[in-house]
Amino acid sequence: MYRYAARPEVHLVSRCAARAGSHANQCARLHRPSSSVGRKPAEDMQLLLRLGLLKPSQVLRFPQPRKGLTHKAIVESDGTLRFQNTRYHSPTGAANAAAGTSNNGWLAWRLADGRNLDALRAKARKEMKRK
Repeated sequence: MYRYAARPEVHLVSRCAARAGSHANQCARLHRPSSSVGRKPAEDMQLLLRLGLLKPSQVLRFPQPRKGLTHKAIVESDGTLRFQNTRYHSPTGAANAAAGTSNNGWLAWRLADGRNLDALRAKARKEMKRK
């Protein structure tokens, strides 16, 4: 077993190091923060911003009640999420970094009113079909 560190990125490094061979490479890829060079934010995030369903600087929350934690991320104007001063190109990447495990970020991140990003995405897609 591995220890839980106070900082999630340290915990992730120790988790990935505990794995052997190709599993370590897969683990490191899963938990690597995205670089802003050559990558585009998720198109659906940009759509949510364009339709006004999300706003730049809006705070999203990822509650983990069993751990007694609530993570916070900020929506950037280009559609990325900023979590702990690192920008992620998808909600899933930010959720994986926050929790230290694989997560569906569209279901994990929530608005202040409790709706998750997946519900907003479904609404946005429905609006786009009408047009």
